[in-house]
Amino acid sequence: MRLFLFSTIIFSLSFCSSKPEGYFLTSSSSHTHEYEIIIHHEGAIFFGPEPIIIYYRKNNSTRLRKLLSIEIANDGKSLNPGYNCEITWKENKAFIYLRGEEQEEKIIQIDFESGKPIIN
Repeated sequence: MRLFLFSTIIFSLSFCSSKPEGYFLTSSSSHTHEYEIIIHHEGAIFFGPEPIIIYYRKNNSTRLRKLLSIEIANDGKSLNPGYNCEITWKENKAFIYLRGEEQEEKIIQIDFESGKPIIN
């Protein structure tokens, strides 16, 4: 009985985990530390684009919320957080710059007041 209860608890906890998908790439907090953006990548397959996932959290919460998934076309090369992915802030607006060798720069603007990302 004890083993069954223990297994049920472990199984349940695995579905409640706030662990993000993929591997950590970069993160940044707003100047007020009210918001944090965390970006993970999944790794490129051969010479294809590399999927990245953008998460955020509010007020030092332990729960990450998935904001969006997008790709960086970087000719299959490893991503460099300083070049391929950069995050800047203006008040509670985040600007994420995504660059790749095989794509034009993408700018994602996230206004946390409206809660909607804008991709340019």
